Amino acid sequence: MSLRFGEENGAVAAFNLMGSRWNHKMLERWVAERRSLDQVMAHLHEAQFDGEFGRLDLRPVRAAFVSWRAASPAAERALA
Repeated sequence: MSLRFGEENGAVAAFNLMGSRWNHKMLERWVAERRSLDQVMAHLHEAQFDGEFGRLDLRPVRAAFVSWRAASPAAERALA
């Protein structure tokens, strides 16, 4: 699994998500709505849909994000 997010001025500007099937219309809407990375991470499971390979468990991804955010003052400023 590989999840990468591009961020611009505190809003998610791009996605590169590998290892599952994703609802691209929802991801595009989040970019257009200028959702924050925190909002996207909280709702990322909503953009994933069942396919022949099943759904990924995104809890470890969310936990890693929370840990990274807590440890990085620059990340906190970017999400403020």
